[in-house]
Amino acid sequence: MFRDNLESSPTNMEKNMGILKTKSATIQIHDIYSAAYAAYKGVEPKLVKHDRHVVFLLPDKPHTYHILSEFNGNPKLPLLEYLSHLRKLRAQMIT
Repeated sequence: MFRDNLESSPTNMEKNMGILKTKSATIQIHDIYSAAYAAYKGVEPKLVKHDRHVVFLLPDKPHTYHILSEFNGNPKLPLLEYLSHLRKLRAQMIT
């Protein structure tokens, strides 16, 4: 059921970022730290719970890929602001 809507061949960039594209206009990521960075940059992730796992859905847009690539480049950012987004996502995972 969970994997039914996944496309069969992600690109190398998507594989390196841990991204799974869906048939809808979203991408799935499993990394809370990347999702928190996206939220910090203004792209609010949606949470989908599957059993004990949580998947973060982000819009499948070039801007989203740019943000995730930027995060993988180890950017300098205000730590407390980033941590507030991380804590918010963790709280949403628990509820």
